[in-house]
Amino acid sequence: RADDYAAAINDRTGLLLRVHPSNFRIEGFAERPSLESLVGVGQRFGVPVVEDLGSGYLVSHDELPEEPTVRASVEAGVDVICFSGDKLLGGPQAGVIVGRDQLLQRVRTHPLMRAVRADKLTYAAMDATLREYAFGRTPDTVPVIRMIKAQQDEIERRARVVAAAIATSTIEVQIIDGVSTIGGGSAPGSELSTRLLAMKSSTIQPKDLAATLRCLTPPVIGRIEQGQVVLDLRTVLPEQDEMLARALGSLTA
Repeated sequence: RADDYAAAINDRTGLLLRVHPSNFRIEGFAERPSLESLVGVGQRFGVPVVEDLGSGYLVSHDELPEEPTVRASVEAGVDVICFSGDKLLGGPQAGVIVGRDQLLQRVRTHPLMRAVRADKLTYAAMDATLREYAFGRTPDTVPVIRMIKAQQDEIERRARVVAAAIATSTIEVQIIDGVSTIGGGSAPGSELSTRLLAMKSSTIQPKDLAATLRCLTPPVIGRIEQGQVVLDLRTVLPEQDEMLARALGSLTA
């Protein structure tokens, strides 16, 4: 509760920290204060509020309505917000800090800043990614957003085309219902409906079939569910389908 934060503040308090559970979920008799109430406590005591959002979810998409966004934290009045440049943002692996200029200036002048600052290639990749957001092109250009927004019927159509490339009679291929999880330290518990390309061999065990796929060129990484090796084409960009089909077409008995 916000009152618990207020009761813990003393003359040694430097900030109020809120950390988003970006790779786990707590369910049951648990609660956490709203951002607005926490910001109110910080303003009342003159203590900055810092939020570690983790996933870098800049703006909301219909597919992940419960994941908190950077925009919402800024609008709530959080003083400093930290998040990843990759994950749901879709840029290079990096840490991003946004917030009030006075506080960010202290970060810029801290002696550790020189040791952990990003290099020019990271800045260039982040700049290119953020431009896609600025121009509203992310559903077509940023891979993670493209994958999240992929429609189930289109995934099935692509899966059937790829499945047709598997020529060996010892592998039974089906297109089945499944779910995609975001993973990578973001959107815990969120699932997207998908269609899976499922393979089952009459001659080898699923773990051995999965190992065989990993030895293809390029390696094909699947997962095992209910005795079948499954591939989720949500995790494959459409322009990579032909390469995947060629790899699977090289499977032999």
